[in-house]
Amino acid sequence: MKGGPRMKNRKGFTLLEAVASIFILTLTLTTVLTLIVNVTRQSSALKAKLAATEIGTLIREDLENDSTYALVSAWQAGAETTLTLDSCSVSPYGCGVFAYSNGDLLYDDNVTVTFLAPTADSQTYGVIHFVISIEYYAGRTVEMRGIIYEE
Repeated sequence: MKGGPRMKNRKGFTLLEAVASIFILTLTLTTVLTLIVNVTRQSSALKAKLAATEIGTLIREDLENDSTYALVSAWQAGAETTLTLDSCSVSPYGCGVFAYSNGDLLYDDNVTVTFLAPTADSQTYGVIHFVISIEYYAGRTVEMRGIIYEE
């Protein structure tokens, strides 16, 4: 059959098919790797948050159990007062409230305790409110509130 239609032998891929396959494979791998990285970060952040919450609970319990209304009220002198690792030496607590760690996670530089300024109601009822803030992971913060009351 000379001169008749010739059959093309199609074995393999065209260049366009190969490029499209590589693009799809790259897109899929990039998506999977992004998901793995995000899950790993979220897992690390959750672990750090749990540790920070545990440490914050211990600090709150110490402040509530080892303080008196009269002592903290006199130290505050009617103003909002912030306690950090840098200022703890001049507080009635010393720096012991910043000595907690959870395994290999140490938050001493990332803890701030703010004793809120007294209000008319808090003075009437003999209550001092405080907030413990702990930065636990890349700008994320957990806050815990507590009170010291007059007995």
